[in-house]
Amino acid sequence: MNKVNTSRKQRAKNQIDQIYQLGLINVKIGNYRKAKEHFLRALAMLKMRYGVTHDKVLIIREHLGDLHVLQFEVDEARSIYESILRTHSEKRKDCNMKHYDVVKQKLKDLNAEGSMLGY
Repeated sequence: MNKVNTSRKQRAKNQIDQIYQLGLINVKIGNYRKAKEHFLRALAMLKMRYGVTHDKVLIIREHLGDLHVLQFEVDEARSIYESILRTHSEKRKDCNMKHYDVVKQKLKDLNAEGSMLGY
């Protein structure tokens, strides 16, 4: 029985990873609509499996923010990045500081670009 559960869990993890990879591939080829679909699907599965504060959830949310930047949807990107930083801050000791710093820099860059462009 335990072997069956482990196998099922591994298949579910592999499925999430495949969907996530499809999202990344679609970003690279410029198919942002499809990338967003894949990221949202992987995000929903990860939230159910691990909860909303899990690092993998936050990373996919970051990719969604990046998609908004690529499409010049600055306010949406800013909102996502700020939300990720809040979640990291709430996690405190479990906070992935490297990811926090990356997202903080993206938000800083976005705000700097936005002020130059009048956003």
